[in-house]
Amino acid sequence: MKRNIILALMLFFLIGIYYFGKSKTESKVEENIKKESIKLFKTFSASSVKEISITNTEKNEKVEFTKDNDNWKVKDKNCNADKQSIETILQKVSVIRLGEKIGKWQPEYMQKYGFDKGLEIKIDSTVFNLGKQTGSRIALKHSDKLYLSPFRDKHVFSKYDNNWCGKEKKPEKITESTEKDKSEKEKDKSEKKQDKPEKEKDKPANKSSK
Repeated sequence: MKRNIILALMLFFLIGIYYFGKSKTESKVEENIKKESIKLFKTFSASSVKEISITNTEKNEKVEFTKDNDNWKVKDKNCNADKQSIETILQKVSVIRLGEKIGKWQPEYMQKYGFDKGLEIKIDSTVFNLGKQTGSRIALKHSDKLYLSPFRDKHVFSKYDNNWCGKEKKPEKITESTEKDKSEKEKDKSEKKQDKPEKEKDKPANKSSK
């Protein structure tokens, strides 16, 4: 009898440990999921963004975009920015998650996590840096803290030729032959309009049969 009581108590004890461990693990998983879901931008409106700048730390190259009404301009270049590229940047930026927090920024992280060959991105007043990609994570620096973000689209912030200008339609070159062709087309249209009433006039009237 005494032995059965001891075995029952041990069983309840083991069950308690199991459920306690399970509850703790689930709680930790939920906490990690919550942390992983924190975005770089708590609120983001693509239409309200006025300035974007991207600096390649390794090449020391910087490109800046400014919004002019509904168009984006490449600063220091007399051209409109490629619309699709800007829209892609704004769309990708809106979904960046901070991911796993490593801790406060340390100077040795610059080379360790590839920030010396990375990118510095500024969206209006918000600045963040992207370092090297390791597996499904990329090193991200923001507000003097280091994170390993699940963001995988670093490529949208760079161009192989660094040309961000959009393709603009060239105006039609007006030549003497072009003007002549247009004039002849207009003349043909005018003659066809004049011929039409004459042809209708020549048609015999339909006789009604009794």
